[in-house]
Amino acid sequence: MKETNDAYVMRTEIPGIPKDDIKIEVNGNVLTVRAEHDETKDTKNEFTQEYRSFQQTYTLPSTVDAERVEAHCENGMLEILLPKTAAAQ
Repeated sequence: MKETNDAYVMRTEIPGIPKDDIKIEVNGNVLTVRAEHDETKDTKNEFTQEYRSFQQTYTLPSTVDAERVEAHCENGMLEILLPKTAAAQ
């Protein structure tokens, strides 16, 4: 995590999980990042199943504006932007 003048920025790697399988939730001052991916592959008449899951919960500082949290995921890297409240800036 890093801090700028107007936001906190979190980055975490979530390789092999499509961005549609990632859920970001803010409840009060608690941020939950959850990802779950279940995939069945058929290779040469053999079935293999891959299951990946991830969940992490963070307590946010009171200076975060929870209504404006944004998340972007590209190439297995998840970035969450946590804007600061106007008073904190």
